[in-house]
Amino acid sequence: MYCFVKRTIRTGLFVVTAAALITASAAASSSGAGLVRATSLNLRGSADISAEIRDVIPGGRAVVVAEKGDDWCKVVYNGAVGYAAAEYLSLYENFDADLGFGVVRGENVRLRESPDLGGEIICLYGNGAVVTVKGVYGPWYKVCVGGREGYIHSDFIGLRGETKPDAAPVSEGERIAETALKYLGFPYVWGGAGPSGFDCSGLVFFVYKECGYDIGRTSDAIYCEGEYVSVNDLRPGDAMCFANGGGTYVGHVGIYIGDGKFIHSSSASEGVIITDLSCGYYSGNFAGARRIV
Repeated sequence: MYCFVKRTIRTGLFVVTAAALITASAAASSSGAGLVRATSLNLRGSADISAEIRDVIPGGRAVVVAEKGDDWCKVVYNGAVGYAAAEYLSLYENFDADLGFGVVRGENVRLRESPDLGGEIICLYGNGAVVTVKGVYGPWYKVCVGGREGYIHSDFIGLRGETKPDAAPVSEGERIAETALKYLGFPYVWGGAGPSGFDCSGLVFFVYKECGYDIGRTSDAIYCEGEYVSVNDLRPGDAMCFANGGGTYVGHVGIYIGDGKFIHSSSASEGVIITDLSCGYYSGNFAGARRIV
């Protein structure tokens, strides 16, 4: 039995260079947004008119509202958490505005198509992934990450304000996985090695070639490349190999993308899709992976 997953669900491939960037980001769950309706508004260290001023928010700027109060609201502005006088804020549950950058806090954090737990999962991102915050929808942030737009719950985002954290270069394996994802949805073509269509080994061959690596063209040839990797040691970019019928002949291959999933050119009816390795057919016929880079 085959199990197919057509949506792109994977771990994030971009991380910040230092843990300090994560811990320094402002952590506060959102309950909506506020728009400053004064010439400027002081961001104070506590809910007191005599408290230290941490920043001055220009008129017309949007802030994230963490807690609402009759006199003061706890807000996040430009990466800092503080308090602003409620009388000078227009409050909104949902509001689109450029709120700067944020950093993902946690592993396998879900980017969803809509701001609710029932929203389709677009991707999974790991600790330190950098996002652009484009709005607030109740307890959710509207974000853009890696060219994809969706919603992440505010519990899993630390706001950095207008300063973008530096992103570390991705590994070669991660680059191969990212390249393979460009071909999600392309048709299956028997004997095809791109770019208009692929058979299973043609996709792996083409992606590696695009990334500058010369490997075998057939499934059994790919199984002879690089070093053997067990299921417990998989990394993005590893070539996934399957032996049809549990035998020794490798008849199907794909590329691991993280979170227990791989991308492959499955069949004429499905084309290039993403599948979970735990699905019965693939878990039962997994011959091992090959680490080529």
